[in-house]
Amino acid sequence: MDVDIALFTALGQFILWIVVGTVLGWIVGKLVNLLLDRTVEKVLDKTGIGKKLREVGLDFSDAIGLFTGVVILLLFLQLAVSYLPYIGGLWQLVINGIAYLTNVVVAVAFVTVGLLFVVLFADYVEGFVSRYREDVAKLFKMVLSIGLLWAVLSFALYLLNLQYTIFQDLLTGFVVLSVAAVVIDSVMSKIEEDIEIKPILTYYLYGIFVLIAVNAIFYNWVPTNVINVFAYGFAGMFILALLPAVIKAIKEVI
Repeated sequence: MDVDIALFTALGQFILWIVVGTVLGWIVGKLVNLLLDRTVEKVLDKTGIGKKLREVGLDFSDAIGLFTGVVILLLFLQLAVSYLPYIGGLWQLVINGIAYLTNVVVAVAFVTVGLLFVVLFADYVEGFVSRYREDVAKLFKMVLSIGLLWAVLSFALYLLNLQYTIFQDLLTGFVVLSVAAVVIDSVMSKIEEDIEIKPILTYYLYGIFVLIAVNAIFYNWVPTNVINVFAYGFAGMFILALLPAVIKAIKEVI
């Protein structure tokens, strides 16, 4: 009989914490929504990204309020589960799953806010720098956006306990290639089209960044000597591709 009383007591506490978490999550979520709607949302609506969000039917304050409410509910759910009797490894798996789900929601909320910050800050920097050099401003905006995006996603991976994994390495490789595309396009646009070596130089620069990206992605997974073979092979291919242009230039000089 004592076991039944203990079980019903635990179930009662479980239900109580779920109800409290639901109510508190709803209240706090609404308060956060109201606060953001009267402060951040007013400023955001005047920006380009804010207008685009409105056009597609997305509300920033609603999203953050929802995330806040869900996080509070999940935290109370973890607390509620702790009052139930421990039933083997499967029950521990459920507890761990709820805890990780909380991390997922927090990570998604952080990425949402982080991406918005990246866009707004990059636009602000572009507007400031464009007073002096418009071409430099666009380049700086793209590189800055990629860097900040990498920082946001890296911290999100940390929240999900996915740092120092292939996901982190893939993210680093993506950042390298993105920066390469922006920088090379900016540099090549300033070189005259009639220069014969321009296409070769473009591929060569892309190749260098590809090697850097591959090294960043597979450094912890592939032996270094394998990557070196690709590097030497790429260097040899570039020399062979460059030979016709060099020979032609020598003939013109002679």
